[in-house]
Amino acid sequence: FVGTLQGVIKGLLALLILVQFEGQIVAVMLLRKRPGVRLPFRMWLYPLPALVAFFGWLYAFWSLGSRIIALGVGFVIVGAVAYLMRAFALREWPFAGGARSV
Repeated sequence: FVGTLQGVIKGLLALLILVQFEGQIVAVMLLRKRPGVRLPFRMWLYPLPALVAFFGWLYAFWSLGSRIIALGVGFVIVGAVAYLMRAFALREWPFAGGARSV
């Protein structure tokens, strides 16, 4: 898939966009919906800045090309499966016996 330095950089950028940038935006929005959670910051014009950033990073991800997109999504899926296998083996969330708040 990625035999050149440019391809490697695009692949790393795809992973950063999916895991870090998009993930942080979704996490902030989910935390704000959680009852009883008081965040130490405010976001002006919420949720507009988060949505603009989300779609901006989505456009940047989309512009990387279909091969890099497939590679990035594939690595995220492989990472999620590896995490779930480890969590199952160690009986951690989401496979823990009792309901715990995370």
